[in-house]
This record gives sequence, C-alpha cells and structure tokens, in this order.
Amino acid sequence: LAQSSQNLLKFIEQYLPLVTEGRYVQAQVNPNLEVAVFSQEKGEFIAPEQYLSQGTIEQIYLIARLALYRMLTGGRAGFMIFDDPFVNFDEARRAAVMNLLQKFAEHTQIILLTHSDMYKKFGKVIEV
Repeated sequence: LAQSSQNLLKFIEQYLPLVTEGRYVQAQVNPNLEVAVFSQEKGEFIAPEQYLSQGTIEQIYLIARLALYRMLTGGRAGFMIFDDPFVNFDEARRAAVMNLLQKFAEHTQIILLTHSDMYKKFGKVIEV
C-alpha cells in the first residue's frame, strides 16, 4: 500500500500544477489513499473538500482517478468513459483538463459522453 501511495503521489504532483495553473504543486497521499494539497495561503496541507472550490476539487480527484487507472492497468492500453464530467469547470479549467486528457489519450482511449459541443476541438466527435 505504501508503494501505491507513492505512485499516486508522483502522478498527482506531475499533473497538479498543469490543471491548477500552478496554484497547487505539492500533494500528500495518506495510507488510505486520501489526497491533500499544499495551500500557500494557509501554509499547510489541506483536504480539498474542506477548503477548495468544486471545480478545483474535481480537478484534483480526476488526476487521482487517472493515476489509479494507470496503476491498475500497469500502463497497458485500455479505455476510459466519462459521462459529462466537467460541468463544474470554467473554460480555463476545462481547457487544462482536456490538455491533460489529450496527453493521457496517447496510451488510453478516452470516450467522453456529452450533449455539449464545446469538446469538438479536442478530438473526434460522433453524434448519436
């Protein structure tokens, strides 16, 4: 479990600055795989769900889910399905996360189900 925590932490800290525009760069992962991030304003690690906006919380936990997926698949090719996952993101957050998903999609097929057309510029669109 300690190795899993370290792998999760490494992945989170690699992508956390990218999706939070550098606001959060350090994280902690406890033995229960709960994530905390370092807040410059508070000068300490904080639990995201207690102090951060819903959009930032979702960004942090998306990174954690991607890390867990990568750990579970051993880095082998696979796929992920998201059902309208970014409804709480403003345009800047959405763009940052979509850039992360484009990097992740180099090794994993990403299927995004949505009724919005705002994702057309990020990949192939199939209208049903």
